[in-house]
Amino acid sequence: MGFSSKPIDVEQPKLNNLLNDYNSNLAGSGKVNRVETESMDMDARVNETTPELEPLSSVEIPPEIQQTGYTVSGYGEDGAVLPSMNTVAFTEGSNQKELHEMWVNEGASYKNDIATMNVNGEDRYLIVTSDTFGSVGDMVTLELGNGEKIDCVIADTKGSGGVNFSKYGDAYGDQVNVVQFEVNIGKFNASGNPTTESWNLEWDSNSPVVNIKNYGSILNK
Repeated sequence: MGFSSKPIDVEQPKLNNLLNDYNSNLAGSGKVNRVETESMDMDARVNETTPELEPLSSVEIPPEIQQTGYTVSGYGEDGAVLPSMNTVAFTEGSNQKELHEMWVNEGASYKNDIATMNVNGEDRYLIVTSDTFGSVGDMVTLELGNGEKIDCVIADTKGSGGVNFSKYGDAYGDQVNVVQFEVNIGKFNASGNPTTESWNLEWDSNSPVVNIKNYGSILNK
């Protein structure tokens, strides 16, 4: 036969009286120390916090790298799409399709017209980066030069075989775009890249990315 239990509600004055009687009895017997009641608060609650995750990797972008802001690519329920509205096939073995299905199953949400996923109660933007910073499905945090931080999930990566590839992002001459955001294709066609004011971003889009920390994959968990 099983037993269940529940907390017993005891008013503070009654609790103090019980403890005072208990202390008096102990004092008379010469045993053990007093139980102090001054610090006891029946309304106090223990705040349980999740320990801050330690990054699995942290990559600094050298200050000599000239950054030009951000680029974007379209992302919708039918998959990744180009501004020409042509659908791009997911790369086999890359986890792009698995992550996209997770995003669709969550409701295919956007914030500032950038695709987002909810991870542990927080929205993370979907981005494309160089594979220097991780793999598809990895949680990363971008740190900007002004101290702002942007929580993201890598939805696609670019490797050495890609067009305009460099170690830190897409290279255009002597300048590099470190991050590419997965965005609502309709908004992109109407407004262009997210460095324009029409995107109403939470952060200063003119501040360069100085560091990317990787906290591991959300896939297969």
